[in-house]
Amino acid sequence: MNKSIEELENSRWVDSDFDSYVVQTVQTARKKLLSELSNEEIRVLTGQKVGLKYVLPMAVAILKRNPLANVRLYEGDLLSCVLRLSLSDWRENSVDFREFQSLLRANRTLIVSCEEISADLVNKYLLQEVTMDFKEELKNEIVIAARNAFQSLFANGEHYYYITLATDGLANTPYISAWSYEAFERVSENDDDVDIIKWSEADSPYNCWEQEHFDKVAEMLAERDDLMDSDDEHFDDEIELRFSAMEEAMKELDSEGLFSKNQPRSEVMVLVEVIPPDYTNTERAYRLNDSNTKIFKEWLDEAAEDEFSE
Repeated sequence: MNKSIEELENSRWVDSDFDSYVVQTVQTARKKLLSELSNEEIRVLTGQKVGLKYVLPMAVAILKRNPLANVRLYEGDLLSCVLRLSLSDWRENSVDFREFQSLLRANRTLIVSCEEISADLVNKYLLQEVTMDFKEELKNEIVIAARNAFQSLFANGEHYYYITLATDGLANTPYISAWSYEAFERVSENDDDVDIIKWSEADSPYNCWEQEHFDKVAEMLAERDDLMDSDDEHFDDEIELRFSAMEEAMKELDSEGLFSKNQPRSEVMVLVEVIPPDYTNTERAYRLNDSNTKIFKEWLDEAAEDEFSE
């Protein structure tokens, strides 16, 4: 949330001097941090289909609080903008689409009572379905779960040097863990094996923090348990799919600026780990982090698995 649409899309538009409320609002909003966008700017961006990947979750969050929110023009103006989106506009936000459908179902009577909202359009939306492959859907659910868990953890204001999304060798339901300097100092006072626990997810007081956020992920993986009993080729493919989804989820959260919330990003290791550890943890670490940073070199020297140590 501490990046702008311009930064996230890596695309800077040439400013227009066209005297239009919509044009000027979009130009200004694209340069703002997501966390600083007003409800009106979210409405305009949604209506103009600008930055939907980042704006739609925010619009849905507003509507979950008040489906008929009057942002600027009239009761239900934000909802009207969202309802005018086509199915293809939700391709990168399928999880948010299902949440939007849920709030429509739960509040249908209230919504259709508003004269500005078309009952036919609401009904049409409820019958739509956004399809995607399992890996993408899994990644999206992991993003939601991990974001909620990490945001809750980071609210303590501590400064983190190690953040991980971990799982076992069968890539079962992942969980988060982390070490902050403050937590490590507290634990170190009563533990002689400080060098062992420094990079250990299991020894962190924050291991499996608010694991209930991953319940939906657990359900999705449970539905595919039969693949884990299949031949070696399908087994390996399933394991790779799950770890790939985890890695892409952490990359997406990183792009949102989540891991620089309490400290500079260059001072924290962000990992996707298999426990017990093997060399694939090191491979993913290189892809997720800047290997030239001091903290990366520290982790590499103290904790990384060697390619031939398995």
